[in-house]
Amino acid sequence: YETWDNEEEDGAEEAAARVAELDKISVPEYLENVGATGWLRDLLNLTTATESALGSDQQSSISLIYSIAGKPLARQPGFTTDYYERYKIVEGCQAVIRGLAERLDEGQVKLGHRLEAVKSSGEGFTLTFQDPNGSALDVDADFVIMTVPFSILRDIEMRMELPAVKKKSIAELGYGSNSKLMMGVHKRVWREQGYQGNTYSDEPFQSMYDNSENAG
Repeated sequence: YETWDNEEEDGAEEAAARVAELDKISVPEYLENVGATGWLRDLLNLTTATESALGSDQQSSISLIYSIAGKPLARQPGFTTDYYERYKIVEGCQAVIRGLAERLDEGQVKLGHRLEAVKSSGEGFTLTFQDPNGSALDVDADFVIMTVPFSILRDIEMRMELPAVKKKSIAELGYGSNSKLMMGVHKRVWREQGYQGNTYSDEPFQSMYDNSENAG
C-alpha cells in the first residue's frame, strides 16, 4: 500500500480514493504491508493504542499515518507529545467551569436535567428534558451546541436531518477508556541519569512521562 502523500499534483479524487483504501485496513495490517518489523513495529502498535485508548487492531491505519505525517521518526514519533503539559490550573479544571458559570445570570444554569430528545422546530430547535421531579420540560433554542458523548447521544431521540456519515458515527463510535495516575516527586532522578522521563511499555501500564515545568 502507498503511504498517504499530499503532493500538490495529486487530484482530489485520487487523494480521496487513496485515503478510503487506507481506511479499510488496520494499523497492524498497514505495518505488515510496509514491512515494519521488530521493536519498531511493536512500538508503533503500542503507542497508537495508547494515544487513542483503543487496540491498534481496531483502528484504521489513518490513525497512525496522521500521527506521524511529516514528523521524522529519527526525531520522535508524532504521537509522543510535541507539547508539554507544563501549565496547570491551581484550583483544578473545575475552576474553568465555575468561572464561566459566574459570568451567566442567576438561573441560567440548570442542573439535574436529562436531555431526552432534540427536534427541528422552524428555524430553531426544541429540546425535551426530564427535570429533577421526572416531569418533561421543553426548551426552544435558536442554536444548540451538543457536548454529549456519542455513546450517550445515540440513546437520545434526534428528530432532525443529519448526514448519513454523522448518524453512522453516532451509532458506532466508541469512547476512550484511558486511566491516568498523577504523582508528585521531590527529585527527578531520571534527569540525573540523562533521561527525559518518557516511557512506553507492553506491561499493564502503557506509558509514563514527565510533564513538569522544566521540560527542556
